[in-house]
Amino acid sequence: MPHSSPPKIRRNTRWWNSNWFEVAQLVAFSVGLIWLTVNGANQMGYNWQWYRIPQYFYKIIASEFYWGPLIEGLFVALEITAYSIVITLVVGLITALLRMSNSFSGYLLASLYLEIVRNTPLLVQMFVFYFVIGPILDLNRFWVRMLCISLFEGSFASEIIRELTFLTMEVATSTQRVFEVWVFVAGMYFVISFACAFWFSRLEKRMTLYQS
Repeated sequence: MPHSSPPKIRRNTRWWNSNWFEVAQLVAFSVGLIWLTVNGANQMGYNWQWYRIPQYFYKIIASEFYWGPLIEGLFVALEITAYSIVITLVVGLITALLRMSNSFSGYLLASLYLEIVRNTPLLVQMFVFYFVIGPILDLNRFWVRMLCISLFEGSFASEIIRELTFLTMEVATSTQRVFEVWVFVAGMYFVISFACAFWFSRLEKRMTLYQS
């Protein structure tokens, strides 16, 4: 006798938890933010010059396409993110297993690592990695940043954001077009963050339905 699939359970979702309300909130927030930015700039007498921004995203020289400094900075930030996530997961898994193990030395090592990382500022750890661990292990700046960020547990996001923010400040300073540059970069961050948040939200809903 063939097995019939269990009936799907329909759950009544409150309107404030529905997808359309979340989209409406996002649209309202975006419109309000754009209005505040434009209105504030107009009150300051700011002269928008958007035509000067695309050269920092891409260039075409002798029919050859080249990415600009902002996009290259974004690629570096995403590369650091990818490596950091993998290493962070590995370090977190090993640390959790050591803390749950019956080995006293393993538990002591994991606890010592957690206490050091949690109770020292990220800036201090970066100095240690740059000027002590990096030269000893002969690591270049990319791997020093990536390892330091990974070992700082979930706090690596702040340094990833700083990687692209530094280039943004340089471009804004060289062009004197602060609003245009930061609006474009904020849009890049928003698209990436929104895509990640949307994907994880869908994954969470699927996991919840599966468990029920």
